[in-house]
Amino acid sequence: MPDRLFSDHYLLELEEAELGMVTKVRELCRATIGPQAAAVAQRDVFAWDTFRLLAREGVVGTAFPRAYGGSDARQVLRIRIVEELGRVCSTSASIITGTDLSARAVVAGASPALRDELLPLLCKGEIQTAFALTESGAGSDVRGLSCSAWRDGDHYVLNGGKKYITRATTADWLMVIARLAERDGARGTDSGFVGLLVTRDALGVTISAEVGKLGWFGVPIATLKFNDVRVPVTHRLGEEGDGFSLAQDALLRARIGHAAMALV
Repeated sequence: MPDRLFSDHYLLELEEAELGMVTKVRELCRATIGPQAAAVAQRDVFAWDTFRLLAREGVVGTAFPRAYGGSDARQVLRIRIVEELGRVCSTSASIITGTDLSARAVVAGASPALRDELLPLLCKGEIQTAFALTESGAGSDVRGLSCSAWRDGDHYVLNGGKKYITRATTADWLMVIARLAERDGARGTDSGFVGLLVTRDALGVTISAEVGKLGWFGVPIATLKFNDVRVPVTHRLGEEGDGFSLAQDALLRARIGHAAMALV
């Protein structure tokens, strides 16, 4: 890798500590991530070694607040990190954009108790979340979702399915966007959306085997099904009706990261 890389002039926008993180990531790319990239691309299984390296070196933690062990990095630094990783290994870059996608709603919408429980572990890479949005009839068009949840006392009852969900087979928690419904599953009058944090081993959750892809290995996908899954109201992210905003916030950050990957 040359000493001077395309877009280095953009690094002038960063502060000294941020430049230090970019330098660290660049060295990780030279020493480990780059040399291992070809091997990672051979099989579509989750790249645990790469993920653990990025977590151990604090790169995953740039997505999380300082109060929970992260560095609360600005988005401009996150993009520079994605650029550095994307030059040598799309899997490593996708792990970082996937962290934005899968964990952003937890940072933004979880209760204080849930944040205290989950964010330190997510920051260190000890657990993972998966962002469950896409369905057979709706991709990033959130308003087309049919997966539904209705309120039953201090729980929501979740039904439906999701597909092409990255990290579904490795995540401990599933961040699900569902349409608010009446008790019989019919759409509610306002057809709002809710974000729910669901444990992978909750009764009624089915996670398929990893679905084959033609490329972009190291970050496998799977299909999810929910059959009368009871989710505590305390595991709601934000308020009822906030699901659409939470999804758009997460998608915006991830799309910027994927655009950065496409440029390098």
